Amino acid sequence: MTLKHRVEDRHTTVSGLRWHYLDWGNAEAQTFFMIHGFSSNAHAFDQTADALCDRFHVIAPDQRGHGDTDWASDGYDRHKYVEDLARFVEGLGAKRFVLLGHSMGGMNVIEYAARHPQEVERLIILDIGPEIVKAGVSRIRKQSGQGPEEFESVEEVFQLMRSQDPTPPDDELRQRAQHAVKQLANGKWGWKYDKVLRSPQRPIRRAAPATVLWDMLGQIPCPTLVIRGETSDILSRETAQRMVEVLPNGKWVEVPGAGHRVPLDNFPGFLTALRDYLGV
Repeated sequence: MTLKHRVEDRHTTVSGLRWHYLDWGNAEAQTFFMIHGFSSNAHAFDQTADALCDRFHVIAPDQRGHGDTDWASDGYDRHKYVEDLARFVEGLGAKRFVLLGHSMGGMNVIEYAARHPQEVERLIILDIGPEIVKAGVSRIRKQSGQGPEEFESVEEVFQLMRSQDPTPPDDELRQRAQHAVKQLANGKWGWKYDKVLRSPQRPIRRAAPATVLWDMLGQIPCPTLVIRGETSDILSRETAQRMVEVLPNGKWVEVPGAGHRVPLDNFPGFLTALRDYLGV
């Protein structure tokens, strides 16, 4: 996958953890934070950032325990994710920005936007809601525990990912595989995200009760777009519709030919939805 723009790897300290984030430049433009989902990392938004960084100052962080950010000895409670995001934003001095979150990251941005309404000018919630389809949760749990802890090559990682999802183009899925693992001291490759998050005995994350999240949606005053993948097994159409009824200024769109990982399954459709909403 070829990108047109150069991105900078940067680091900062958040909540005592060494955080990694990608900075796509254009610092004079409005800041656009892109927050990845469970088991993923900042590179999940490479194509999106590359397409929009001529209009926005795109920043994509690795959340605690993911990507090249430190694993957290104090755990992965949902409040810690949101507090991390608040400290990260404050440390960068960003004001009146665009905020996008996918899946787990979407849960985090809902709570952040409800608690910091003065900071968020526009919000995008990507394929997640207060109520989640149980079949999708089961699939994610199964896939996160699938496969070995170590691989002989990145190609093996790609082959595992391909067996789990037949939809994405090869070059885009290979890019995901490349950034999902790191080379170990023994020369093999291992997952970047914290092993404790893959434990079958541990919840993916302790989410807020649905009633709390519904209340939070009602406290978000900024224009908000809910994006759903047409075949998503996480966000139902009924929940997406109810979300825009609860949001003070919400709308929703469905991206055809996409499941839960919307940008990976149908990037052109996802980008069109974003551009239409942002007016760029």
